Amino acid sequence: MQEEAVYKSIATVDGEVVTKEYSKLESAQGDARRKSLAGATNVTVEKHIGEAAEIICSYLNGKAMKAKGGRTIEAIIAPFGQRPSSLRTKVLIMLAKSINEDVLSEDLEEHLYGESNKSSSSALTMVFKGLNAAIVTNDLKFHITKGKKNDKVVYSLKDGRGPRAIKSPSVAS
Repeated sequence: MQEEAVYKSIATVDGEVVTKEYSKLESAQGDARRKSLAGATNVTVEKHIGEAAEIICSYLNGKAMKAKGGRTIEAIIAPFGQRPSSLRTKVLIMLAKSINEDVLSEDLEEHLYGESNKSSSSALTMVFKGLNAAIVTNDLKFHITKGKKNDKVVYSLKDGRGPRAIKSPSVAS
């Protein structure tokens, strides 16, 4: 017997996470949109079947968020398989909003940790190591680049597979 899908509207209202369950997707989406219009943050709709969860959509000021190229941010981040409230997901959302464009490391650090310093920079590096592991594990058609622009560190989520490491030929002894 197949389990019924449960749709959850999840929002942060005045610093408190509010979750409400629905049996229909449209009901959960309507609730999430209303909460977003009312000023709630991190508003998402998730589909739950048993232990599995998938982000269906998220809202900002009552509108479904979309990335460049017409794809929704959810369509970009869903294949990564990260927990909805994790730091990795928050970084993915910021990168997916400006896919194929650079995002300052300082902006990511301030968004995640509230400040930009050496400690938050190291923590952000660990988040990116986890995202790169998810790309390899799930064989995704994305890659993350790190570079410098105007003496500042920038990250970017790019479409397509990244450059692969070239293995040197083994030397027979």
